[in-house]
Amino acid sequence: MKSFFLSSLLLVCLVFSCISDDDGPGPDTDLTTQIVGSYTGTFVETDDDGESTTLTDVTAQVQRVSDDMIMIALTFDGDTETFNATMTSATAFTVPAFDASGVMTMGSGALSGSNLTITLTDADDFSFSYTGTRV
Repeated sequence: MKSFFLSSLLLVCLVFSCISDDDGPGPDTDLTTQIVGSYTGTFVETDDDGESTTLTDVTAQVQRVSDDMIMIALTFDGDTETFNATMTSATAFTVPAFDASGVMTMGSGALSGSNLTITLTDADDFSFSYTGTRV
């Protein structure tokens, strides 16, 4: 009886020691909830000589693709550049390399409150930054 009790107690301890809340979000956690939406802001393009061009009233439309992927459409001067990004948390993402008008481009971004920032660089050493506020 004593060994049955000890064995049962040991089994219960093992089961509960394997249960943990420290594993982070589970596979069914939608990381896109906070960031999906429309933003209006400023787009700055800086060339390899350090000269920059600033565009205002640039819109960013962020849509959910999956629980950890978003699609971003930046619209400026009548053109739209669309690319996907992978959420690394509920407010941060990375932009894997994509073809932007024939030049491979990649970067990252984040949401802070209602402000979206995106920073991109391309293979020609141009950098691009977008800062927008949720509308």
